[in-house]
Amino acid sequence: MNRTLRALVGAIFATIIAIASSPQIAAGSSMSLLGNQDFNDGKSPVFASEMAAAGADEPFPFDGSLFGNDFVDDSLGSFVYTHTFDLGGETPNEAELTIGLIDHDSFAATFPVDTIDFYFDGVKQPDAIFKGISARPSSVSVVTVPVPVNFILDGELVVYFAATKPGSSYDGNGIAPDFSLLEFRTIPEPTTIVMLGIGGVFITRKTLLGK
Repeated sequence: MNRTLRALVGAIFATIIAIASSPQIAAGSSMSLLGNQDFNDGKSPVFASEMAAAGADEPFPFDGSLFGNDFVDDSLGSFVYTHTFDLGGETPNEAELTIGLIDHDSFAATFPVDTIDFYFDGVKQPDAIFKGISARPSSVSVVTVPVPVNFILDGELVVYFAATKPGSSYDGNGIAPDFSLLEFRTIPEPTTIVMLGIGGVFITRKTLLGK
C-alpha cells in the first residue's frame, strides 16, 4: 500500500469518526421556553409579592399567579399550559422538560409527603423527583424530567401540574410555575453520518491526489 493510499484510508476513518462524534453534527437541539426563570433553584422563602412583581410581563400562568392556598382548607392548586413548537420535519430522539415549581410543600423530612402529580397530554408521569425537595416556609424547585418522544411528535405538549395533598402542618397547598423549558434533540441516522463522511473523504482524496 503506497503512501497516498494509506493516507486516503486513514482519512476515511478519521473523517467518519470526527463527523459521528461532533456535537454539531451528531445532534441537533431545539427548545421551547415559556415564562422567564426569575428564581434560582432552592430560593426560600418566596413571597407572593415577589412572584407577582417578577412575572408581571410574562404570559399566564407564569405571570406570578398562585394556584390554591396553603391556609384554606382543601384548597389544592393546579395549572395547565401548552408548549407549541415546530419540529422542522425532524423526528426527535429524546426530549426533556425543566420547570421551576414554586411552593409545592414536600419538605425534606424523615417522611416527606408526595404532594404533586403531573401529566403530559393527559398521561400521568413519574413524580418521585419532586418528593422531599422543598424548604420551609416556601421554596423554588428547578427540576428536569424526561419527556417520552411520542408526546411531542404533533408539535404540542400539554403540561398539567396538580397539588394532590397539603404538606405537613398546612391545610391546603398553593403552587405556581416560574418557567418551563422544553428541549428536544435530533440525532442523524447512521446512514446520514456515513454519507457526510463519504463527502469529506472525496474532498480529502482530491486534495491528496492533487499534491
